[in-house]
Amino acid sequence: MKESICKVPVFFRKMNLAELTLILQQNFEMWELIQISQTFQNDQF
Repeated sequence: MKESICKVPVFFRKMNLAELTLILQQNFEMWELIQISQTFQNDQF
């Protein structure tokens, strides 16, 4: 268990801030698309 816990911060350290923000932005855009598609489905019914 200790090994896996130690490996997680190293993974984040290897990724720079730009990569992390890009992943967050992509996830946010996907979330917005899901929200929009759900509202369209609600309007149809």
